[in-house]
Amino acid sequence: MLVLIKNKLYDGNLNAERAAVLAMYHDVPEIATDDMPTPVKYSDPKIKLIYNKIEDQVIEELILNLPEEFKEDFCSILKRKESDEELWKIVKYADRISALVKCLVEKNLGNKDFDKAYKCIEKNVLEIEAPEVQYFIKTFLPAFGFIYPEREVGLCKS
Repeated sequence: MLVLIKNKLYDGNLNAERAAVLAMYHDVPEIATDDMPTPVKYSDPKIKLIYNKIEDQVIEELILNLPEEFKEDFCSILKRKESDEELWKIVKYADRISALVKCLVEKNLGNKDFDKAYKCIEKNVLEIEAPEVQYFIKTFLPAFGFIYPEREVGLCKS
């Protein structure tokens, strides 16, 4: 949806179908590595670099273990190409929005365990300076009970 918004409203020219495929497979390396919490992954550039190298090794191994006739197909999906950088950025935005929606759903169910995560994720999403993200937040998130803040979002405390 973010790519469609970008293309239709903000003069984008991106392939929405490619973005959807990248989004579907973006967490494949976590099959082997599990999901490292975002605050840890991004707390130090060295950690992020090491984690990226591990993910690259996982992808290489996954592709090596595929039947020969599927290797090329999955190389084009799992291995990041410079030509897809803008799409990967949007996939990351969508992933953050998805985490925010998960927190909203849990909060609406009365689950207070997501309150702290919600505050951090909300701040993170609202700081994304992409018009397609801001449009999505204002247009679609109210259906989940989200109220766009008219104030500065407070600092996220870990």
